[in-house]
Amino acid sequence: MSEAQFYALPENDREALLARGRQVMARSAAHYVIDSIQDLPGVIRDIERRLAAGERP
Repeated sequence: MSEAQFYALPENDREALLARGRQVMARSAAHYVIDSIQDLPGVIRDIERRLAAGERP
């Protein structure tokens, strides 16, 4: 589905698709799941913080 097709859907349908995607990622043991590239800087900061504290993947 293209971005245009996604945004043409009713909001509740978009939310349902996003929720399904989050579930798939959570089941695959993803460390982080974000909805938007705008969320990425916060994730990177958290990863850097965890690495600095000695955590390893």
